[in-house]
Amino acid sequence: MLTLVLGGAASGKSGYAESLVMKTALPRYYIATMQVWDAECAARVEKHRKMRAAKQFETVECPLHLENIRLPARGTVLLEDLGNLTANELYDPAGAGEN
Repeated sequence: MLTLVLGGAASGKSGYAESLVMKTALPRYYIATMQVWDAECAARVEKHRKMRAAKQFETVECPLHLENIRLPARGTVLLEDLGNLTANELYDPAGAGEN
């Protein structure tokens, strides 16, 4: 099954998506796409890692090149956030650019 959660900024998309995944069996994978640019970003990422671990997610950090991730066939994956990943790929010099 594939579910796409859409909504405005700070509308509760992540919380809703996590609540859907919490209803599934383990393992749970959380693909996080935020790039760490400074100490503030690093602190935010660390806070989110701890929150996800408490929910029994295994975090996979992937701000670029999603195609390089290899996950087991069994489990549930939450990709957070597709818009951020797209911007990273388009505008980061190491990203896919127009491709």
